[in-house]
Amino acid sequence: MHTISQVNDTSFRTRVLSQNGRPVVVLFTKPGCTACVSARSAVSKFAAAYAGKADVYTADIAMNPQLRATYPRDGVPLVVVFHEGQEVWRRVGGSVKADMISMWVDDLL
Repeated sequence: MHTISQVNDTSFRTRVLSQNGRPVVVLFTKPGCTACVSARSAVSKFAAAYAGKADVYTADIAMNPQLRATYPRDGVPLVVVFHEGQEVWRRVGGSVKADMISMWVDDLL
């Protein structure tokens, strides 16, 4: 499994919103979320396949109140694809698959 770096309230703007060029995928999770386990597996698989093509992060909304207030309006797990600082795709729930993320990111490469 591929290791995914974390973003927080402080680093989110620099690593995600200010990123130009490569797409950025963020998995929003929280402790105790059982569906987050399968989403993390899919995002990890995607991250391994797209190393150097897309940046991939995870964010724990329990530890980051600013991110919690802004992004997971419909719950977690939440996978969001950003490009040029803008949200371009989102999927809520544990049913997200690596090939699903690939399909949206491929359109941005």
